[in-house]
Amino acid sequence: MTISGFDHVALGVPDLDARVRQLVKQCGMRLLYTGTVQATGAPMAMLADADGIKLELIETPDGEGPRFLHLAFRTDDVDAAHDDAVARGWRSRRPPHPINGDYARTALLSDDRGFDLQVIRYGGEQRRDDCGEEKLGGGEQQ
Repeated sequence: MTISGFDHVALGVPDLDARVRQLVKQCGMRLLYTGTVQATGAPMAMLADADGIKLELIETPDGEGPRFLHLAFRTDDVDAAHDDAVARGWRSRRPPHPINGDYARTALLSDDRGFDLQVIRYGGEQRRDDCGEEKLGGGEQQ
């Protein structure tokens, strides 16, 4: 698999707005952007700490949580990483597809025990400043 580094961890939360406010006010995290999960329509938010470590929060429709959803890793070639993972026994949950045009390309995979892995390549308008903070707009994700 052609993985180049960790990108973020995703958690499902029952009250997205309250959790974002809490993490920003009490934990010093920055809100990078908000959007909607393309596959489910669920509201989501991406936050980062001062070191650029990212946390994706996705509102759970059942009101339960917090719960682990997936780990995401960067790759230069989503299609190749996806195909390699499938050849190694991962199941494709969402095959390679674009997010917001050229913003990113991603795929979601699952192992035989339900552990979810996202591979993602950013493109388009994403830029990083000297601190690793992303400069981008919101929209649909995953």
